[in-house]
Amino acid sequence: MPYNVQEKAFVKTIKKIIKGFKPEQPSLLPALHAIQDELGYIPKESTALVAQAFNISVAEVHAVLQFYAHYRTQPPAKIQISLCQAEACLALQAKQLTEYIQNQLNCSLGEKRADNLVQLDKVYCLGLCTHGPVGQINQKTYVQLTPKSFNQIINELLP
Repeated sequence: MPYNVQEKAFVKTIKKIIKGFKPEQPSLLPALHAIQDELGYIPKESTALVAQAFNISVAEVHAVLQFYAHYRTQPPAKIQISLCQAEACLALQAKQLTEYIQNQLNCSLGEKRADNLVQLDKVYCLGLCTHGPVGQINQKTYVQLTPKSFNQIINELLP
């Protein structure tokens, strides 16, 4: 399959990353983390390259990418928001906050907004159960989120 110029760039990057791992199946998860850390996501077109490098099938790579919610196969949105939906946060009004945020951003939980600027995801426990509702915005954790505090944070990030 011929690659376009942009694809060649990520192929070189992936090959460089993969060289740092043993060519065996147990190296797959750390290698995928390294690829995503470098590129921001794991291109779907790279699964054959990854599978070959670790002597596994393309189906196994796809299964890992589907099973683990952490891995992204599409470029991430500029603003990534993860909201805790675990019981402790729900008891502290996380459901109401989530509904508010979805309405404010015109983006449903588990989706990317049409303009690809915002992605809203659910997580189950960020380890701050007594400080809920808890969320992460671009990997920074916020506790005791309210509609007002959320608006202050998001207004600084939105164009």
